[in-house]
Amino acid sequence: MQRSQPPASEWSHTGLLFCVLVALVVSPTTSSARSTGIGTAELIDPATTGCNFCHGGGSQPRVTLEGPTPVMPGTTNTYVFRVFSTGNQGAAGFNVSAPAGTLATGGPDSTLTRALPGTGDRTEITHAAPKGAEGDAARFSFQWTAPAEAGTVTLRLWGNAVNGNGQPTGDRASTLLVPIAVLAAEPLTPTPTPTETAAPTATATPGEAPPCPGNCNGDDAVTVDEILTGVGIAQGFQALDVCPAFDANGDSQVTIDDILAAVGAALTGCPG
Repeated sequence: MQRSQPPASEWSHTGLLFCVLVALVVSPTTSSARSTGIGTAELIDPATTGCNFCHGGGSQPRVTLEGPTPVMPGTTNTYVFRVFSTGNQGAAGFNVSAPAGTLATGGPDSTLTRALPGTGDRTEITHAAPKGAEGDAARFSFQWTAPAEAGTVTLRLWGNAVNGNGQPTGDRASTLLVPIAVLAAEPLTPTPTPTETAAPTATATPGEAPPCPGNCNGDDAVTVDEILTGVGIAQGFQALDVCPAFDANGDSQVTIDDILAAVGAALTGCPG
């Protein structure tokens, strides 16, 4: 990937709850650039520099990532990264790194991409040559295989919009952090056979919200990890008893309304 000086990336709380949003600020400088990509192991500070250590003078592009989150352990998932054109910056390069799991080339937009060693000798995916925009954005696809252990893995991506003049001038990059929740595999348990004498036991009064929707650990604050847990429950990947606080209306299920109630608590604080 082509080098640069830092945008200070700012994690958008709301955007990360719904998979793919980022906010970032950039200040450029110049140095030597590489049109065939570069790994974060070769950057001064992988967390804060990147393409803008070398490139500058252009307009900062908008970048997005499409792909599944959360995912199951050990699964291979395809993602598409877009670097939107800005001004006369009609081509782009990119880099993606991950602290866990395995990155590989692949997907519908994998042309002009390649794998190379990055930080800690972990494989990263970058461009083999600047890619021109199709419509309003250059598209790069890659694949990521989740680790076997449950947890959260944050992908770091750089997208550099370039003007193709062969120099590091007139270019600018944006960075994107995307947390991927790797869900714990739930063991299958047999469903008990109902009897005529069995009576349902309500776990909550319908319409009565928990003290703090989505607050799984009782610390009166809702985090991004807890929101991702709620998404996993809503999609059937985890059981409700992992975090009963997501059942905001006591109907023994987690719906989009329950998730939104938890998002509200995450953004504005717990009620009371």
